[in-house]
This record gives sequence, C-alpha cells and structure tokens, in this order.
Amino acid sequence: MNPLKKSFAVLFLLFLFSCEKTEESPVVEVGLPVLRITTENKAAINSRDVYQNASLVIEGDLPFSGDVEIRGRGNSTWSFPKKPYKIRLEEKTSLLNGLPAKKWVLLANYLDPSLMQNAVAMEIGHLLEMPFTNTMKPLELWLNNEYQGNYLLTEQVEAKTNRVNVGQGGVLLSLDIGIESDDIHFESSIYKLPVIIKHPEEIGDPQHGKIEQEFNDLEERINASDFPDNNYLDFFDGEEMAKYLIVYTLTCNEEINHPKSTYIHKKSGGKFTMGPIWDFDWAFSYEQSREHYLNPRRPLFWERNSKGKIFFKRIASDPQIRALMKTQWQIFRSNNYNKLLEFVDSYAASIESSREADFKKWGRGEADFNVEKEALKNWLVLRATYIDELVEGY
Repeated sequence: MNPLKKSFAVLFLLFLFSCEKTEESPVVEVGLPVLRITTENKAAINSRDVYQNASLVIEGDLPFSGDVEIRGRGNSTWSFPKKPYKIRLEEKTSLLNGLPAKKWVLLANYLDPSLMQNAVAMEIGHLLEMPFTNTMKPLELWLNNEYQGNYLLTEQVEAKTNRVNVGQGGVLLSLDIGIESDDIHFESSIYKLPVIIKHPEEIGDPQHGKIEQEFNDLEERINASDFPDNNYLDFFDGEEMAKYLIVYTLTCNEEINHPKSTYIHKKSGGKFTMGPIWDFDWAFSYEQSREHYLNPRRPLFWERNSKGKIFFKRIASDPQIRALMKTQWQIFRSNNYNKLLEFVDSYAASIESSREADFKKWGRGEADFNVEKEALKNWLVLRATYIDELVEGY
C-alpha cells in the first residue's frame, strides 16, 4: 500500500476508535461515579416485577464490578421517560461506601428539575438525627451503553440489620393507597388506612392478626374522646412524629395526606415510630399545581378530607406533639438550618456538570442550573419563615 494511503488508513481507524469511546464514555468533570449496567443480550428493562440478569460496573474512587439482577420500580415514576430501577446483588455488598446489602435503588428524579430534592430531604432527616434515614449518592448512569443521566443510588427501604433495623420481632409498615396484588395488608378499623406489612415478609395468620390488633389499638386511642390525654404516647413516639412533621412541612411533601409512601416501624416491645422518610418527587409544592416552589406558605394538610389527612392531622393537633415540634424546630433552626443551605450549595457544585448533561438528555427545568438551585434555596428560606410563624402559635 502507498505509504501516504497507509498513514491515512491508520489515522482513520484511530478516529473511528476515538469516536466510539466518546459515545460510550461520559466526561465526568466533577468526580461523580459512573455506573454502567449491561443487561443480558442488552435486553430492554420493561417490567417492575421480573428481574433480568445484568452486569454492573462502577467507575470512580470506589470501583465495583459484578453480576446483578435489575428491574423497574416506582409507581407514577415508572411511567416517565427517565426510569427508576431496583438492583439486586448476589451477596451483601457495600456500594459507594454504603452499608452492605443485596438490594439497592436507582432514583431517576425525572420530576425534579434541580435533581436535588430527594437528597435535600434526606439531609434534613440526617440533621434531625432521624433513625434509618437513607443516604443519597449521585452518579452518572449508563444502561446498555446509552447515557441515562444523573441518578441517585440509595438504600432499599427494608427491615434488615443495615437498613431499617427493627430487630427480632420488629415490624415495618407502609401506609399507601397503591396496594399491589401480592402485598400483605389490612385496612385499619377506624380511619380505614391502607396498611401494608413490609416486615415480616412471610407471616401466618396469628402474627398478621397481632400486628393488625396493635395498630388498631393505637388508632382507637387516637380516635377516643379523651385524646390526647389517654397516654397514647406510651405506644407512639411523639418526638419522632415531631421531626417527621418538620421534614414534611419544610419540603411540603403532601404524600402523608393520601397516604402514600408513609413508613412506620416498631421494634419488639417498642413504640410505633414514624419513618423512615421517603419519596419527595411530588414535594416542594409540586403536587398542588405540577409546578415546584409555587406556594411556600401552603399548609401541609389538605382542606379536603382524605384518610391520611384525617389521621395525621389529629395527631398533629395534640399540644404535646406541637410543643415537641416547636422545640425540635427551634433547635434545628439555630444549629442546623444554615448547614442545610450550605449542603444545597455544595451538593449543587458536585453535580453541576452531571446536571448539564442530564438537561441535554431530558430537557427538564431551566437550562441555567443556578436558577434551579436558587429557586430551591429561596423556597427553603421562605418555608422556614412560614414554620417560624406556625410554631410560634403552638
């Protein structure tokens, strides 16, 4: 071959190779981990029920590679173009420095133009020292060599030693109107709440009946004419309820009204305790009008009646709960509120390049990320003032 043609051919092959690498590899300018999932035969993930075999590679400071199973997850979020996923490893493993477990969740945050709301909500929980609050690790997700955007890797909410550790004989419940056909559940006797028993996962009729009876006994005390002066707080953790109300009021997470994604746990012989907190996709006023940050003075509880609203608003009306909320809010306001705003700035800086790439992929929100960040911070400022005024009347 003519030397000139040969040199041209080599350069052309190098060009093709370079293009191929660029298409498959993201440019991570801020050090976010890159998570690559390749399904068997590169099959599409189209089910929330059936796992598919896949390989998982994490690139970054905390690398990992191994075989996994993956399926879709979520309710309304599964209907969006950017899909959330659940992955299951062969054995308990620490991913991105998290506590070892088999099951992990990839949150897509499609509704959230800032890509920060779930992380901010969990940070509030951490600052309040709420038990079993999830950690949120931002990353870049590639699925079958196609860029999917910025995701959050977080724990599966489940009763395990390294997750919601309720111990031997403990219980994890979810109040959620979205009951699936295979859920173990019951309807509470008075408020008709949809109660899903998440743990124990396999129970017989006697244990199911015991859990149902204990929850109904609590309901009866809350509904009683002598409430709240009937020692119901001997069976329900008032301080954690106060913290729960702070998180949900500050973020205006209205899921509690339905109820949806509202977890309650209980250790054997212990009190029913709110948490862990979860699911802030529809928070920050979005549920009101499908627009974020619209009304920073919007009450947490609806005017119209719904099962969750009636139940939780009655608890929130207890002067003891209000006093606890006032105390916890004042502590948070003095010691941790500025830390929260600092977290928003630092987290935004960490995902800035990733969010830019995500915007190019999905076109959600403002092109200028700083607009989204400042809108979120402004909400937190105005919302905090609203809570200041709210608790002043308690």
